[in-house]
Amino acid sequence: MTVTARRELVSPGTRNAFRSLATDLTVRIVAELWEDHGFAPVAPEDLKYSDPGQRAD
Repeated sequence: MTVTARRELVSPGTRNAFRSLATDLTVRIVAELWEDHGFAPVAPEDLKYSDPGQRAD
């Protein structure tokens, strides 16, 4: 059996471009953008990771 590499859905270049554009966004703005598209917020204690780079509101 051969194993094939799984192709990334989003290229590294695209991810870097989004990171650059999102650098100045606040947590509140990001939350509103997600919620405007039907994604429910998750309580911080339910997250499985820590985000030390969180931006101020």
